[in-house]
Amino acid sequence: MSGAGASGSAAAGAPQLPGAVALAYTEYLFTGNLNQASSLVLPSDRNIIKVLFAGLGAGSFRTQNLAVGSVATKGGAATVILTGEICSSGPVSKNGTNTARPNQKCQDNKDPKSANPAFRVSLCDSAHTWYVCFPLPSATGGEEASSTAEATVSATHG
Repeated sequence: MSGAGASGSAAAGAPQLPGAVALAYTEYLFTGNLNQASSLVLPSDRNIIKVLFAGLGAGSFRTQNLAVGSVATKGGAATVILTGEICSSGPVSKNGTNTARPNQKCQDNKDPKSANPAFRVSLCDSAHTWYVCFPLPSATGGEEASSTAEATVSATHG
């Protein structure tokens, strides 16, 4: 897999390249903006994100210095590895900020080729538009592209 990706966006004015889509999705998701994050998910997979992150409140997670570390594309699939820090602290007040909190657990990634699933976002190209989409397990235990292609950011909470 190689390359920087192709153009296309999930919404008018949205990011155009797989790396920009992945970064925007992750930032929206971890700032509690589920509607904006959902707009960058393949339409047929949007119910998955609502189920997975329904209890995620603004401030439960925070990110710091997130950036695109690498982008690999193969056909209509792309995998983006983000670098930076993702922290989980559980629920916080409505006035929560993006500062460190007691009892938070953080993961840091500086490796643009990391296998850490918390920093991995996979996307698929649907009608020349890049979307975050979710993987189907293969019979061999890995992931395989399907009509929903590859994909996800998974964050551990706890």
